[in-house]
Amino acid sequence: MKLARYRGALSALLILIPAVISATGNSAVPQTSFDSKSLVWYASYGSNLDCERFMCYIKGGTPRGALRSNPGCRDSSDPLESRRILIKGFELYFADDERAQRSWGGAPAFIRRNASSSVNGRMYLITYQQFNDVVLQENDFRKREELADRLPVSSNSIDKKRGFSLKEIKPDALYDQVLYVGDEGGHAIFTFTTTHTELPSGAPSGPYLQVILKGLKDTYADKTETSIYEYVSSAGGIQGLMTPEKLKRLTLQRAPALAAKTPGEEGGGCKCPSSASVRAP
Repeated sequence: MKLARYRGALSALLILIPAVISATGNSAVPQTSFDSKSLVWYASYGSNLDCERFMCYIKGGTPRGALRSNPGCRDSSDPLESRRILIKGFELYFADDERAQRSWGGAPAFIRRNASSSVNGRMYLITYQQFNDVVLQENDFRKREELADRLPVSSNSIDKKRGFSLKEIKPDALYDQVLYVGDEGGHAIFTFTTTHTELPSGAPSGPYLQVILKGLKDTYADKTETSIYEYVSSAGGIQGLMTPEKLKRLTLQRAPALAAKTPGEEGGGCKCPSSASVRAP
């Protein structure tokens, strides 16, 4: 009888342990209730404006102009759709950080609140789990086995005013703030930025700017090149340093070769699928 009671108690304990560990955030044990298949829009405003660069987060590979490879999402399905988005009430800026220096060789792009401004973006319709994995990869999760369900259990759990802070799961996260910026077609739109206001303004690397400019031209094909150069040159961190004329000369330079290969695959990888072609509003 005692042995049977001990076995029963042990079985109950083994059932509880994974749930407790997952709740404390100290393990990569998947959340059993995580809403991995629901759809959300991810709104990009920096290098992920370039679909080929973004697909390195989905499929895995080294983006054009980057110094590091990405492991890719656990679900490597193509985005279902891509649209342009005007992120109102925010402004684009560049700020320096040594982690970004290791990845891009210069300051990365962020957005911050500014009621009189707006940011030109491109959004992709992906699963909530894929968005979770993109956020983690942007915050230096470099191995596929490190990826796990770390965001709130569902997109509806993210506060629409405050967003969600990644500092709870990664105190040194650079892109540490997930933001809700609207809805489209019945799906929430999210982006992410930094709350590290102490970061000094800085200039991005040439290859990084080339990727952003390519993404803007692809996304806003109806805009003049001059208006795109003026938009980027007015961003904090490069305002007064990179004139529209300098940006134009930069785009005429030879772009870095695209290392569009998935891990272990020759030649495949970060190509933009037809489903991700921009659909104008």
